[in-house]
Amino acid sequence: MAQEGALAQTLRVGVRISRMGKKHFEMAYEVIGEGGERLQSGRTVQGMYDYAAGATTRVAPRVRAAIEALDGPFGPEKKGAKRGGGG
Repeated sequence: MAQEGALAQTLRVGVRISRMGKKHFEMAYEVIGEGGERLQSGRTVQGMYDYAAGATTRVAPRVRAAIEALDGPFGPEKKGAKRGGGG
């Protein structure tokens, strides 16, 4: 959804890892206009996959550590936990 004047302003764009699972992580995105209004937001889920094995795989400890150093810490994932939250 385009807003009038959106192209003639300086925008702040943010992206962060908002949730870590055992085999995936969720990314949150946000675009903020000059006046501080949220123009756009969204979320995506990145799943870990081992193409050689043809199966999903856990997030490697070194990858998890690198993500947590920037956007963590993350609590333990709970089965049936409601999605969303951190952002």
